[in-house]
Amino acid sequence: MMKANWRREKIHKTTIFTFLNYFVKDHFPQFSVDFNEEKIWIRGKLTDCDWKNEYEFLITTNLTANPITIILNPEINPKPEIHMYSNKSLCLYWPKDLPIDYNFKIVTDIIPWLIKWVHYFEIWLRNGNHWLGPEAPHT
Repeated sequence: MMKANWRREKIHKTTIFTFLNYFVKDHFPQFSVDFNEEKIWIRGKLTDCDWKNEYEFLITTNLTANPITIILNPEINPKPEIHMYSNKSLCLYWPKDLPIDYNFKIVTDIIPWLIKWVHYFEIWLRNGNHWLGPEAPHT
């Protein structure tokens, strides 16, 4: 009986990852998407003529926890004031405010929040290290 539930869960995840794959590629064809029966990985590069750097990122999720977003390049020293945890994942939202099924919002929210984070990080680099982006209370 447990084996049947385990198999059904894997089929369900694969279906969701297939959907997310098409949804990401439909909205962001320049990003790459890989997945297996347990996890999905979304990689891409962000650049803007006003930015000092090009940013390579990775978003990953297994559907049982909120998505994790990491800047792969350039190398950034993690600091709370730039909303980057010590494991280099970005603080894009207050996790307690989001349900686990928020994985479905990667295209509509997580990627746009990532782009905003990069924009505010670029401002932070130029203005003497003052974060001007939105912040959630961390209490």
